[in-house]
Amino acid sequence: MLSMDSLPAYRFSSFRYFDPGERHIHRTFREDVLLLVMDGVLRFEEGGNAVEVGSGEYYIQRHGLEQSGVTASSTPKYFYIHFIGGFTPTAHMLPIRGRADMAALFPLMQQLETLRVSGAPTVQKNAVFYQILSELYNAANSSPTRELTMKVLAIVSRDMRCALTLDDLAAACGYSRNHIIHAFKRETGMTPYAYILTLRLEAAKDLLRNSQLPVEQIAAACGFGSYINLYKEFKKHEHCSPAKWRSINS
Repeated sequence: MLSMDSLPAYRFSSFRYFDPGERHIHRTFREDVLLLVMDGVLRFEEGGNAVEVGSGEYYIQRHGLEQSGVTASSTPKYFYIHFIGGFTPTAHMLPIRGRADMAALFPLMQQLETLRVSGAPTVQKNAVFYQILSELYNAANSSPTRELTMKVLAIVSRDMRCALTLDDLAAACGYSRNHIIHAFKRETGMTPYAYILTLRLEAAKDLLRNSQLPVEQIAAACGFGSYINLYKEFKKHEHCSPAKWRSINS
């Protein structure tokens, strides 16, 4: 989920219309991308997971995740915004995906496009970008699954070292395991387990980059239990060992 308590930074935006049979490009992007789909269906894989974003939906592609067009899209028409955002849990969060009133947002898209083409100051483009995010946040905040998702987020973010299970979350929230998975994935674009893993990986990266702690201590501090578990996740998601990642990013 995107934090709404820190200001994301606008980078670029434009309209994009796919030709019949066209596929999403293959990339690992350094910026986040907000997709606002007005028509058709945009299909791609992100981090190995298949994603479909249809008419009237928005989706946030996160930086650092590999994206590829394995399956052809269905002639989507959409507006995209490149930006730098924060995903650390805060009091106010925007789900990774959701529904949006594209007709109401279209004038803001046009305004942002006009500002970009005319070379307007970044502060003006950011102002319109924030209006779009505000509209998305207000719509998402009225979702019936929002309260449940925020409760789950509060639990899983409290202490990453805890070995939480779906049964623990179900008991704490008063819902079935399947209901929690469905609601959480609808709001965030990932399962509770995947979200916890993302938090742990980001925490491990922060310690690898900004501390001299041994990798074994970092694994324990971030909830991986052992160096082997941390090593496996880094090889899977970063394609290198924790030590190699530290040497590249320190």
